[in-house]
Amino acid sequence: QIAFDHQKSYTLLTTPNFTTDHVMANLAEHHLCVIAAHGDEDGIYNENRDDVISTRTTNYNCAGKGIYSISCSCAVNLCGHLMQIGAKFFIGYNRPFRFNGAEPYAEIAMSGLNTLLDGQDLGTIRQEMLNKYDAMIANLVAAHKGELVNIANAYNAEERLNTLRNNYRDAVIEE
Repeated sequence: QIAFDHQKSYTLLTTPNFTTDHVMANLAEHHLCVIAAHGDEDGIYNENRDDVISTRTTNYNCAGKGIYSISCSCAVNLCGHLMQIGAKFFIGYNRPFRFNGAEPYAEIAMSGLNTLLDGQDLGTIRQEMLNKYDAMIANLVAAHKGELVNIANAYNAEERLNTLRNNYRDAVIEE
């Protein structure tokens, strides 16, 4: 939807087409690959744990392309691998992220993608995501201020958001 809203051409790959072959074939036609899937230090995987983009796959179609990954830990080794073969930039996480309730996280991740599609530079994208984290933490605290029953829940949720924000500070954005 975000690509459509920004009038960008896109190809949506889902099961059973979320494979290395399909991703690489479609990446040849686009300048940016946005991928939200399971990941670890060496790559990004589909629901069957098959490599989609990893240090073990042939990734030459990533040369000159931007990679925006919403996948656990993939920046640890995959980022360097893709940058070495000529990826234009890589945005991804170098730690696992855990959050009960995906909506706040999705909103934060999508704020970065919106900023990217607006044509902003990588530093601005990073700052926009950090600003979104800060706003969500402030809203969470304000929503539960003075509610003794929910103080512990608000504190735990605030702590989780702060942990995510700190993890994002360690996220890799390379160009």
